[in-house]
Amino acid sequence: MAQPPDPIAALIAYLKADPDTFALVTDRVFGAELPEAESAQMPRKCLVIQSAGGFGNRNYRKEYNLRIDLRCYGESASEAMKVHLAAHQALQALGKSAHAAFENCLIYSASKDTGPFFNRENTVFWPYIYSVWSVMTNLTSLA
Repeated sequence: MAQPPDPIAALIAYLKADPDTFALVTDRVFGAELPEAESAQMPRKCLVIQSAGGFGNRNYRKEYNLRIDLRCYGESASEAMKVHLAAHQALQALGKSAHAAFENCLIYSASKDTGPFFNRENTVFWPYIYSVWSVMTNLTSLA
């Protein structure tokens, strides 16, 4: 039996494959939280994608609207904004052309719900830009 698609893993793979985003963060795109090893290197440019619930699947169709929080870190507020702008451009491109298929998951589109707004981590004060996105994805395995 095929493993169900993981839209967060698909978004991570998609953003790592985007040339403009990769130029800033290389492979530092994470799901849920910063790994402990990465925390020791902060502050620097990276992305964290967290599930933020969503509208769900209100019918029997396979499409699913997932809500995500996107945190774009940088050495300063302006550097974090550079990461945000690259990720924003990449996410908005989903749906303007071909859909993205990564990690056994099809992503149709992404639209920004809120943000960007500047914040700092509560205890370590790393700067980041925060935004919330709605991502339309498919619950059917591609494998």
